[in-house]
Formats: sequence, structure tokens, C-alpha cells
Amino acid sequence: MASILTTDPIPLDIQAVRKGLSWAQSWTSEPVLCRIKDEKMYLIAVSQQRFLVSWAWSLPGITSAQFFLIPPFVISTITNPAAYTADALAVMLKKNVAGLIIKQGKQEFRLQWRWTPDSFKAPKYFEQMLNPPPQMVQSSYLAIADVVHLAIANLGQINATEEVSFEEAVIEINLPTDESDRPNNIRYYFEPRLVIRGMEVTRGDPIGFAMQPLEGKRAILHFTTQREDYFIHCAILSTAIKSAWAPSTSITVRETRPPMADGAWILPRRS
Repeated sequence: MASILTTDPIPLDIQAVRKGLSWAQSWTSEPVLCRIKDEKMYLIAVSQQRFLVSWAWSLPGITSAQFFLIPPFVISTITNPAAYTADALAVMLKKNVAGLIIKQGKQEFRLQWRWTPDSFKAPKYFEQMLNPPPQMVQSSYLAIADVVHLAIANLGQINATEEVSFEEAVIEINLPTDESDRPNNIRYYFEPRLVIRGMEVTRGDPIGFAMQPLEGKRAILHFTTQREDYFIHCAILSTAIKSAWAPSTSITVRETRPPMADGAWILPRRS
């Protein structure tokens, strides 16, 4: 394909791009969405229509708003160990054509491809999943990880003592409406594997989290962290409903005192 790219290259942070694409490649084979907006670049990956992760870093001086898709074969090229010695990375865009310029010493390599917007399967509630709440509760990674891993361990015990499928298991997250009215607590159900994956992707100290209720008894669990020079955000959409036979373990999210807008603490299950 002859090059039709005539725009000025947009320089990218090669380390951030490589790390972000490497993580995405480990759990999805779908194209990764790249969005340039407000002097920032976002790498956005989705999986199973209920899991979204974005990595964002600054692009000073780049004020234009653009987006494009990186297909799996390009991701493999950038994350290949043979490309680790590359010195710089830039992108050129024109309509539905994108091109990467990889500089290695005095050499320059170009990779160009066409993409179509419908090849990116955006999940339901995509806009809500893409934007974390303005106020996130900050906590240490270990404090949240201890609670979540305890819940996973409880699921393991259930799986060992009862004839149930762990693949059907869910983590139940409760939002108490009133301490004296526990039966009416709002309950949301999340796939344990996705919760663990989200925490691993956003591993940092501190880590931010928030619950964002939606209509139809659904909710989004957000995790965020700042790592080196880039920002990571993970959003997990709850399942629509818990099957009657699915094993579950619970985590309680309690509002802070005094109340904080969009804020809550995750606490271990109390017996």
C-alpha cells in the first residue's frame, strides 16, 4: 500500500505504549483504541464487554482530537523483543489510515495500515466506563487486595466443599442503605477473574476506587492509579443478574463519614 500520509508525525512515549500494549495483549486479541484529546493520548482496550482499561499520558502541544485503532499484528510488532532497542515512536494519521514511525539509531521503519471503526466492539455503557468518577477514594493497594483475595479464598472453600462450578462464581459487593436494614442493601455481582485482573493492571500505591451505580441494577467498579508518567484506569461492569446456583462471596462498601461525594470504603465481610 503506497503511503498517503502527509500529516506531521505525533511523537509518542514509546515505553508507555509498549507497556500498555503488552498488558492488553495478555488478555485480549481485539484491536486497541487510541484517542488523542486535550494534549493527552489514551490507549483503550476492552474484553468480554465488561472489562475496560485505559492508559493515558501527556502529549504537550498536541491540541487536535483524533482516534485510530491498532490491530493485533501491529501490537505484536511493537511489543516484540526485537523492537526493544527502538529509540523513538511517532504516529501519522489521515482519515482511516494510520502509520507508525519507529526510529532505531539512524534507521527509520514505517508501518502503515487501514482500520474501520466497527472493528472496535465498544461495550454497553462505554462512555460511563471510559470516564472515572471525579472523586475516587484513595487507599493502599494492599488494603484493597487483602479484602478481595479473602473473598476469592472464600469462593475457593465453597468450591472445595460443594459441587459447584467456580466459573459461575461471583463476588457480591453490597452498598448498605441503612445499617439496620441489611436485607435491603443494594447488591451488585462481579466476575472474580475480572476484579483480580483489574487490580493487577492498576497495581500502585495509592490506588483509587469507586462504585458507580447504573440503571437496571448494574454498576461499574472503577480502579485508578498513577504510575511513573502515565495514568491507568480500569472499569468493570457488573453482571446483569446472579444465577441461583452460582456460588458467591460478599464484600461490603460503606460510605465514608463524613459523607464524601462518590466515595466509599471497601471493608471485609463481617460475620
